[in-house]
Amino acid sequence: MKKHARAIAISSVNIRVLSCVSFPSEQFYKKTINRFTDENGIYTVQILIESRFYKIFHLFPFLQKRVVEPEFKRMNDELKADLLHSTIIFPSALLASDLADKYGIPHVITEHWTKIDRFMNKSFFASKAKKVYAKAKCVTAVSLFLKRNIEQYDVSDNVIRIPNVIDNTIFRYRDKKAPTDTITFTCVAQWNYPKRLDLIMESLNALSTTFSKKIHIHVIGNGLMAEEYKKRKWNFNAEFSSNIPPEKIAEKIHASDFFIHASDIETFSVVIAEALCTGTPVIASNNTAIVELIEDKNGILCDNELSSWLAGLKELLNTKYDHRQIANIAERFTEARIGEMFKEVYTKALAK
Repeated sequence: MKKHARAIAISSVNIRVLSCVSFPSEQFYKKTINRFTDENGIYTVQILIESRFYKIFHLFPFLQKRVVEPEFKRMNDELKADLLHSTIIFPSALLASDLADKYGIPHVITEHWTKIDRFMNKSFFASKAKKVYAKAKCVTAVSLFLKRNIEQYDVSDNVIRIPNVIDNTIFRYRDKKAPTDTITFTCVAQWNYPKRLDLIMESLNALSTTFSKKIHIHVIGNGLMAEEYKKRKWNFNAEFSSNIPPEKIAEKIHASDFFIHASDIETFSVVIAEALCTGTPVIASNNTAIVELIEDKNGILCDNELSSWLAGLKELLNTKYDHRQIANIAERFTEARIGEMFKEVYTKALAK
C-alpha cells in the first residue's frame, strides 16, 4: 500500500493518507491519533485503537466510521479532495464508500486481498460489498487472477489490473557468480498457510539423494512452518533467517542460483517479482497469479504435489537462462509506470 501511495505521489498527484488500525490490549478502549509526514513525503493521519474488544471494532465498519469520519472531515475540509481511494474491500472500502456517498466524492478501490472468496461466501457484509464494488468508479486489482475473481461479484465493467510496485533500486540486475559445486536457492515468505514450505523442503530433500552437487537453501521469514522445519534434519544445507531488511533479501537472491516459491494461492507474489527483477530464475507453484509472472524463459511451474516439484527441479537444473533478459520484467513494476496508471484511473473517474 505504501509503495502504491508513493507511486501515486511521484506522478504529481496531491495525496494524503488516513489509516485506522486496531490491535489487542488489556485496556478497555484507547484511541491515539498520530499526524506526520512519512518517509515518502506523504502527509499521514494514523488512528490507533487499543482494546480488548479490538476484533469487534474490526468486524463492524460502522464502529470504525464513528472514529474515522471526524478525521476524514478535517482532512477533506483542508484538502477539498477530488477523489477517495481505499484499499481492500473489507473493512476499508465499505467504510470509504459510505464516506464517498455522504461527501459526494468519487470512490476508487485497490484490491489485493487473498480472502475475497471466503468473505463473499460467508460474511454478513457480502451483499453490501458487492454493491460497493459495483458503484465504485474503478476497482484496480494487482493481477489478472484477482481481476477475474472480483468480476464474479461485480455487476459492472470497472475492474482493471494495476500491479504492485517493485523497488528497482534494491531488486535490480547483477551478474551472477561463477558456477560452483553448490546449487543455492532462496525462498522468502511469512511461513504460514497458504504458503507451502513443506513442498520446498521435501522436494529438495528428494533431489539431494540423487543430485551430484551440494544443495543449499536460504529460508527467509517467520512463521509456524519455518519453526517446524528448522528443527528437522535434511540431506542438504538449510539456513533459516527471520525477517530481514529488503536490501539483505536482495543480497541473498543475488547470491543464489534460483528462487523457489510454493503456495496454494497468490494474488500477485511480490517475492517472485522481486527475484525476477534481479535476473534470478524462479521455480514456483502452477496456480493463481503466479502463472502471470513465470514463463519458459524465466522459470518453471509445478503442480503442488511432490512428484511435480521433483520433476520441475530437475528440469530447472538442466535449463540455461539469460539472466539479463529475465530482469527486463522490472519495467512492468516501476514506480513511474504504476503511478501513471493510477493517475489515468483518477482522470477517467473524475470525467465520469
